[in-house]
Amino acid sequence: MRALGTTMLASGLRDLEGAPHGMLRERRRTLQARRSIHIAADPETVYGFWADAANAPRFLAGVTAVRDLGEGRSRWTAESAAGVPVSWTARVVEQVPGRLLSWRSDPNGAGEQTATFRFTPAGRGTRVDARVTYTPPPDQSDKAAAAVFGDDPSARLSAELERARTAIESDGGV
Repeated sequence: MRALGTTMLASGLRDLEGAPHGMLRERRRTLQARRSIHIAADPETVYGFWADAANAPRFLAGVTAVRDLGEGRSRWTAESAAGVPVSWTARVVEQVPGRLLSWRSDPNGAGEQTATFRFTPAGRGTRVDARVTYTPPPDQSDKAAAAVFGDDPSARLSAELERARTAIESDGGV
């Protein structure tokens, strides 16, 4: 019992680090989804579709516009769960043509978003491995965070990957 109490006390003290005196640090829940899909197109075509941020509204739920700002940065606009437009700026953080594309949202109070897509030759097409994360701002509840990605972020990502596959396979992503 003493060991258990000591462990609980140490855990509680860690929560106090960096917090105003007498207040517990708020823990934020990160939503994460990982999915893979096979697309019947070569990796360069699939990568090219993803690398063109203007294609995002074609397959990402809620995204209404993406404007290229140059130098790997883009301005994204989406419809919030409340029907109010929200915007954020994102930047490409890693890019290997035909193989990898990763971006991260700039800090802006609307939460932190990251997405990484890996493109691997697979038979007569490309395997796309996607990983998306979202960490809501400290004052946003889990319920509000779920409204951003839905109740099941993995199911939403699967649907978005399927829409991307349809766009690429039906018209080459153009």
